[in-house]
Amino acid sequence: PQPGRATLAALGLLVACATEPSPQHSLQFAPGIYYTRQVDTITRYPQIYYIPAAGGPETQLALGDGYHSDPAVSPDRHYLAFSAQRGNASGLYITQPGDTAEARLTPDSLLASGPVWSPSGALLAFSAYLHGNLDVYLIRRDGTGLQRLTSHPSRQAAGTWLDDTTLALSSDSSGL
Repeated sequence: PQPGRATLAALGLLVACATEPSPQHSLQFAPGIYYTRQVDTITRYPQIYYIPAAGGPETQLALGDGYHSDPAVSPDRHYLAFSAQRGNASGLYITQPGDTAEARLTPDSLLASGPVWSPSGALLAFSAYLHGNLDVYLIRRDGTGLQRLTSHPSRQAAGTWLDDTTLALSSDSSGL
């Protein structure tokens, strides 16, 4: 059998146990499986969970009220970035796996989501709404150096880093 087959089979069972499929349910593999699922049917807010690669019980990672999604483990596996909506503010947060402390990376003015780590782990690319436009931004792991990469009426999203200087993007050229 190929490495990871048992993990993928277990993951399939977990996905089948999730409430309803949604584009907000994302997966990341580090020394385990990071995923989002809805906690209950009342608030319908997803939360981030982790299952160790060696097996064991799931652990909820993101704390607090609100909508938590898009877990992304840094290449060195020391940090977890994620999106959260708390109250009327949506942004990117960072924490260390196993730690309850978290830090907000983005300002309240950006409705940010979908963090993608650069190969070195120094930068995060993400999508954010500002003035009704979905564009791609960069920020350093410590929350400094916020930079807007795109400014276009169509929707853009951070895709995959090809190397530390090249980021592939996706774009909705229809402008919807």
